[in-house]
Amino acid sequence: SVLPRFGNVNPTYVDQFRAFSGERVFSPIGSNVVDLTFRVPGTGNAAVVRGFGAVYTDIDRPEGDALGPNDSRRYDVAVMDDFFFGEPVPS
Repeated sequence: SVLPRFGNVNPTYVDQFRAFSGERVFSPIGSNVVDLTFRVPGTGNAAVVRGFGAVYTDIDRPEGDALGPNDSRRYDVAVMDDFFFGEPVPS
């Protein structure tokens, strides 16, 4: 079975990330860049939103690193816990 909270990437993460939304934490793998595309609900048409926010857990420094190494003074690993955004509308 796969360990929770990215324990499959690094077993030390299981106890590190305390999430508001339980097992629903998100992170790009192999990068610290997130690229989002919004679509009009129920379609494949491109959309825009008036605002977007992400809630992170375990932020220790402004520059986060990609998942993989143990969290340390050199590597600050963090994951996204939740998202909120305005209703997608046609762009």
